[in-house]
Amino acid sequence: VDALRILGVPLRRHLLLPAAAGQLVASWVHTGIALVLAFLTSLVVFLWDHPGWSSLYFRDAWLEELEPTDLLWLAAKVGVSALAVAAVAIRAGVEPKRAPGDGVDGIHATLRRGLLGVLLIHAVFAFLEFG
Repeated sequence: VDALRILGVPLRRHLLLPAAAGQLVASWVHTGIALVLAFLTSLVVFLWDHPGWSSLYFRDAWLEELEPTDLLWLAAKVGVSALAVAAVAIRAGVEPKRAPGDGVDGIHATLRRGLLGVLLIHAVFAFLEFG
C-alpha cells in the first residue's frame, strides 16, 4: 500500500476493484458449491430414510420448490454482501498501522464490521424479498 501511494497509483483502482471482483466471484462459486452439497446431502438423507424411493422423485420435488427468482435473490444478496466485505477489508487494510497492535485491531474491526454489514444486508434483502 505504501509503495502504491509513493508511486501515486490510485488505490481504489488497483486494490478495491480486484478485491471486490475476487470476493464477488469467490462468493458466487462457494454459494454454488454449497447449493450442490445441500442437494446431495438432502438426497442421501432422503434415500436413507425412504428406502425404495427414487432419486428422481427427490430431484423433482427439490426443483419444484426452487423458483428461478429464488436463485436471483440469493445471487443478489450474496453479491452485495461480498462487495461490502471487500470494501470493509480494503478500508481496514489501507489505514496506517502506527503501533504493533494496529494490525490485530484492524483484523478484529474488519471481522466485526463485515459480519454486521452482511447481517444488515441480509435483513434488508429479507424485507425486500418477503415484504
